[in-house]
Amino acid sequence: MTEQTKIAVNLLLPAGNGCQPCQERLQQRVQSYRGIEEAHMDLEGEIPRFCIHYDPNLISVDYIRALAIEEGARLEMRYRHETLPITGLDCADCATTLESSIGRLAGVRWVSANFASSTLSVAYDAEQVEQGEILARIRGLGYDIAGPVALPSEMIFEVGGLDCADCALHLEEALRNTAGVDQVSVDFSLARVRLVPQDGAQIQSAVENVAEGMGYSLKPEAASSREEKAQTWRERLWQRRRDVTTAVAGLLIALAVVMQLAGAPEMLVAATFVAAIVTGGYYIGRSGWVALRTAHTLDMNALMSIAAVGAIFVGEWAEGAVAMFLFSLGNTLEGYTMDRARNAIRSLMDLSPRRATMVHGSREKQVPVEELRAGDRILVKPGERIPMDGQILTGESAVNQAPITGESVPIDKARGDEVYAGTINGQGALTVRVTRLAADTTIARIIKMVEEAQAQKAPSQRFVDRFARVYTPLVIAIAAGVALVPPLVGWLSGAGTFGTLFGEWVYRALVLLVIACP
Repeated sequence: MTEQTKIAVNLLLPAGNGCQPCQERLQQRVQSYRGIEEAHMDLEGEIPRFCIHYDPNLISVDYIRALAIEEGARLEMRYRHETLPITGLDCADCATTLESSIGRLAGVRWVSANFASSTLSVAYDAEQVEQGEILARIRGLGYDIAGPVALPSEMIFEVGGLDCADCALHLEEALRNTAGVDQVSVDFSLARVRLVPQDGAQIQSAVENVAEGMGYSLKPEAASSREEKAQTWRERLWQRRRDVTTAVAGLLIALAVVMQLAGAPEMLVAATFVAAIVTGGYYIGRSGWVALRTAHTLDMNALMSIAAVGAIFVGEWAEGAVAMFLFSLGNTLEGYTMDRARNAIRSLMDLSPRRATMVHGSREKQVPVEELRAGDRILVKPGERIPMDGQILTGESAVNQAPITGESVPIDKARGDEVYAGTINGQGALTVRVTRLAADTTIARIIKMVEEAQAQKAPSQRFVDRFARVYTPLVIAIAAGVALVPPLVGWLSGAGTFGTLFGEWVYRALVLLVIACP
């Protein structure tokens, strides 16, 4: 006789319930027990369930549930699934480079960098690679990780005046030797310092003095956020430094053209064009080098950098400057577009209040929404946003549900009606019984669905990712062949001197590189 029991997958694999390999591992482990005949996924219901067929004469259902939960916990401890918010991810090629570089770490089972939502989803074997190694690789690529993975005792400072990578290394070394500092990391690309004090030591004054002595300023990140509106124009320029370099490159090109028309010395004009190439191509060249150094791949940034350097060597300064400016301008416009998409998600997250008025008898208390549990009572005053999904216990009001449902007319609500987090209460006070946790509210689920949808790559995008890994190195190899083979053949056949032919074909190879870059 065979019986079966079903257990919700999210109870067995809370973090990796959607991970097919983890489901297969769980299936294999559970099936290895005596008395269990088969284990498989049941996807018929709304919630995926793990279905176990067993012989009740050999094993009890309670024991099956216990061992399934135990095996699931073991898998959760070993195979981790995390989604990390990334800062500084400002181009699609950068996301591909980040994904490729993290994927090369031993123990990383699956990784996906989402440029649209600026997140990195990774599944890894904790016995082969630690989370710290993944975070170090991310920061080594010039990016940073927002909030969730920060250590409780970690201190984060914004650095003023940090204008070179060597300076960042020197500052890091000086802070590491400061009394009371346990760990330190200086991120040059974000002008940010992360510090971990030893056993709660008070180090802020000491590290600020060290930085000031080296010509820098440290400002706590929280204070920096509060003072954002009071920033000086120099601080705003520093934050948009990539956009500034693009604009400066464009101005230098315009200046060079004017100088050329005015009959200025050729060397001065050439130097201005070269300055435009260097200015506009600084971040492009750095991204290309990072991709080559860490992920061992040649991306579009590397392709454009090679073309620009080649243009300088063959004397086509204007062409190199214009190509680099247009490519940098494209990245800048792409960054603005993605910022708008990210800001849309952030504004969606801001719809739901972060604090609520909890009611205990006749007492009222302001608490973070994360502390509320199902069954708690909250008070929503007239004109306030409703902080949690729940059911009205007392009161009547018209509730504007447009942020959630899009309805243009407020809906009358009374006792027993359901209300949603993020909607706006009208003229009446409401007492609401919480029915869902903050992470499970309607607005939270909408945000999660949007992020998951953005994280899914279309088949065409997956094809392009595979194609680009071959395409870019192939184009560079063909360009090298165009630059070297024809002049060598022409020289051997007596068609001209090698130097003359080489200059002509190098120019054509550079044209090929620029044309090949979309």
